[in-house]
Amino acid sequence: MRITALIAAVLALAGCFVYDNPFDTGIPPTATLQIVVTAAGYDGTYEWNSMDSAYEAIVGSTMYYVYLDADCYWILANGLNQSHTGGCIASSVSQYGALPATTLSGWSGVISAVDDTAGGVCLQPGSPDSPVTVGSTLKVVFVASETGNGATYKWLRSIDYAGLIAVTVGTDSTYTVQSSDVSRWMRVIVTPTDSTGKRKGTPVVSQPVWVL
Repeated sequence: MRITALIAAVLALAGCFVYDNPFDTGIPPTATLQIVVTAAGYDGTYEWNSMDSAYEAIVGSTMYYVYLDADCYWILANGLNQSHTGGCIASSVSQYGALPATTLSGWSGVISAVDDTAGGVCLQPGSPDSPVTVGSTLKVVFVASETGNGATYKWLRSIDYAGLIAVTVGTDSTYTVQSSDVSRWMRVIVTPTDSTGKRKGTPVVSQPVWVL
């Protein structure tokens, strides 16, 4: 089924992705924080399949998937094991999804990630926090909606905003800013896990915060 035949809005995954459909404009579309798929004759939803680690839906006679590729970019594809570098229908423009803080107190407040039992973390829109200083405590609060579920944490320090050149500096739910972090960007990757400690769904990365 040609993607250009997708014409009726049918899907929104609880605010967790965005997918737009201008396929023949010459500009590749991207997946960000909500997926909105338009399809003729389709009125279902994308559902999480833990066996494939992907959100899936059949449109016409074709199965479509939304998942993180090997480089942790979101992609929309009509097959598994495709990559954002080629072969997929659309892809995100950065790794993971953005998870900003729920307050404006520069990460001395709370960043919340919610295990929504569909295999992912619901994200909230937002901008990078205000700068923090040495001695500040950066804190992540993870709220699991299933008993026994949890998360792992990876705090990263980078010299660049995008975090392409980053080192791991902590693995707890909190991190105290060190003098070695000055003039660096800090962020945390939250990975939901099930009761056995196995990854459940997809990791997300926070917005970066600057250390003064």
